[in-house]
Amino acid sequence: MKNYYNKFFNTPRFFTILSGPLLGYKIFMAPRHGYKKILGIYEIKIVKTIKNNIKKGDICIDLGSHVGYITLLLSKLSGKKGSVVAIEPVIECCTLLKNTIKKNKITNIKILNFGIGDTDINKKAYVFEDSGMANFEDSGFKIYKGKEAFNFEIKKLDDVVKSLKLSNIAFIKIDIEGYEYKALLGAKEILKSKPKILMEVHGFKDYKKIYELLKRNNYKIFDLDGNEIKRYKKKTERISHILAL
Repeated sequence: MKNYYNKFFNTPRFFTILSGPLLGYKIFMAPRHGYKKILGIYEIKIVKTIKNNIKKGDICIDLGSHVGYITLLLSKLSGKKGSVVAIEPVIECCTLLKNTIKKNKITNIKILNFGIGDTDINKKAYVFEDSGMANFEDSGFKIYKGKEAFNFEIKKLDDVVKSLKLSNIAFIKIDIEGYEYKALLGAKEILKSKPKILMEVHGFKDYKKIYELLKRNNYKIFDLDGNEIKRYKKKTERISHILAL
């Protein structure tokens, strides 16, 4: 029974998304990557925020694309005249996304297999087996300690965008398990043009640094209910996702 359970939940295959903005799309993943993606009810507030901030023709960047649910959404909303750069350090996730792109005959997504930070370097990361997400050893998290470590290439987002000859970046989604601040430090030139940024914030310490950096670049910061955040949140307040405009 245990072997059947492991095989069922860990074997990737195609699923048809059953509701939501990606209704009818095929996604290649294992059930362990999250049943809410299959049901089309994954991260409802995030999906709503993205829908309200993307238009046809937008150039989007997905930092931490994982198996590609949000990548698919960005692709659909930006349309054939838009494009999505999906950046993901875990090769397994990149392979899953490649299968999804091929199955849905999508032509506006480019996948890059490395991480994003504040310098060009190789770093160790711990991959959480259940989710396939990676946690870099200097991210401040300890939850992966004791897991097998892998070496990942890290690049600055400014350099990546320059090498791809991209301009007018409209939207960046960031969910990279505690490495968000370092990613912003490596995107100083991009921030000057003020693309919209939707990001998950991990921890109060990083929140303060991210808040200050975005404010220095003349961003207004909102929660996902549309309320402007005009001060640091207290440690007792829950910090999750922010939208910078």
